[in-house]
Amino acid sequence: NMFHLFAVSGLHVGALAGIVLMIFRTLRFSWRAAWLCACIIVWFYVTAIGFVPSAVRAATMLTAYGASYWFRREVDSLNALSLGCFAILLWEPLYLWEPGFLLSAGGVLGIVVFFPLLKVLFPDRKTDIHENGRGARFIVLFNDALRVSLAVCLILLPLQLYYFQQVNVLALIANGAATALCGPIVAAGITTVAAGTIMPQLGIIAGSATAALMDLLMVIVHVTAAQDWAIVRIPQPPLWSVLVYYIFLATGYYVVQKDSPEFVPKARARLVLHFMAALLPIVLATGWKYADPNVRIWFFDVGQGDSILVQLPGNQSVLVDTGSGIPNIARLVLEPQLRALGCYPLDYLLLTHEDSDHTGSAPYLLEDMPVKTVVVSPYFDVEKKLFIRNTYSRRKPTVVRVASGYQKLLGRELEVEILNPDRETSGTVLSENDRSVVLLLRYKRFTCLLTGDAESATESSILARGITNCDVLKVGHHGSASSSSEAFLKALSPSVAVISCGAGNSFGHPHPAVMQRLSSLGVTVYRTDLHGAIAIRTDGSKFTVLQAH
Repeated sequence: NMFHLFAVSGLHVGALAGIVLMIFRTLRFSWRAAWLCACIIVWFYVTAIGFVPSAVRAATMLTAYGASYWFRREVDSLNALSLGCFAILLWEPLYLWEPGFLLSAGGVLGIVVFFPLLKVLFPDRKTDIHENGRGARFIVLFNDALRVSLAVCLILLPLQLYYFQQVNVLALIANGAATALCGPIVAAGITTVAAGTIMPQLGIIAGSATAALMDLLMVIVHVTAAQDWAIVRIPQPPLWSVLVYYIFLATGYYVVQKDSPEFVPKARARLVLHFMAALLPIVLATGWKYADPNVRIWFFDVGQGDSILVQLPGNQSVLVDTGSGIPNIARLVLEPQLRALGCYPLDYLLLTHEDSDHTGSAPYLLEDMPVKTVVVSPYFDVEKKLFIRNTYSRRKPTVVRVASGYQKLLGRELEVEILNPDRETSGTVLSENDRSVVLLLRYKRFTCLLTGDAESATESSILARGITNCDVLKVGHHGSASSSSEAFLKALSPSVAVISCGAGNSFGHPHPAVMQRLSSLGVTVYRTDLHGAIAIRTDGSKFTVLQAH
């Protein structure tokens, strides 16, 4: 992850301060005066960019260091970091729960805590430096960049896995190289602005050098990001395992520095580093859950649309519909949820019909995630709906077309039966909604009916097949008045009904008449617009319902 190199952050504030200090010291200002000027200019910069939290933290830390020169007192890096974080949280306490704040502050904490240990464990070899006199400074800087990258990795990896469920194994080297370039790029950028102000021709020359450095940085970024094999994805580790890691981290740091804060014995540093390296795989392993004997059905909150995930024992997964593509439901809702639940790759993507509130995010999902099999009806135009982003042709998932009568056993005991649409319609022109794939899930004694946007004509066809009684019903067409007839609901007699609809939608879903029918039959109703994401968990004999809020 190299976002910190492109977002305004403490790295840029530090580079700006370093350049200002160098300029004023060259002009023979005293250190105290140079620090005063640097702090003033940095705070002007922070004000100009709108008090970005990471920049405020860095500016506060910088001010603490500047004050140490004025009052001739040493400043502790941890205290300076704490002061910077306190300033941000004093301004906006809710930043404490923002991943960006935690990752930014955690990265600096990693440098403060681990960089000295890594410097002790992996010192620069004097022979290399002496034998490469002219390149000695570069060797030292590059080694330090690698140490910084490793220090940040050791402290941020659990957080990164918790929030994003993936890590790039090339990140350590790529971040080290990119970090080494960042300082020269910022310096070159400031030089370009200054030179261009004095003489445009000088600005063009300096800008060319800046562009060359930026091009090199982008090459590193693109080459690293393009290596799919280097991306390791795991399910979201539980929060307790992340907290345990940081508790041990704090304990190890205390053990190392308790006797001599200014001198870190090499043996202790090695002990702590080895211990943390051994603890990391444990955090990773906690994300991989043992095979759950239960079937889990997730009704995601995707606004006015449908998206349902069926997870089988052993973590086999079926995603039924993807919701709309506006806003980008795939990247904002579905992909984080699927990664957190360990559904990578996705075994099946079933698209009930062509309406955009059911398939809008499918092209984005196919672009970002490997999908083994796409399941559609005989009427579904795959080329029109899935070739939108030229992703379908590149991924080339297997396409299976299903119609009524199709049956498949998933895992050992989950039976899937397709009830609609018929492959032959005898000349009858079906509406798009009545072309929806309707599937009945049976797991031991538990049954769940997923109806897509099926309306009354399809409901009558389902009843004609002798389908009666189900435990959970996904109400058709978001609770529209054209679905969920009284005869249909009475025949199925569900215990729980789930309605997927958007808050305040313009269609008036769910219709009051549908809600009245469900209420009169004593059906417990859950709605994604009111309850958020809804999860059904069953062992095949009984089931429980969980909701997001």
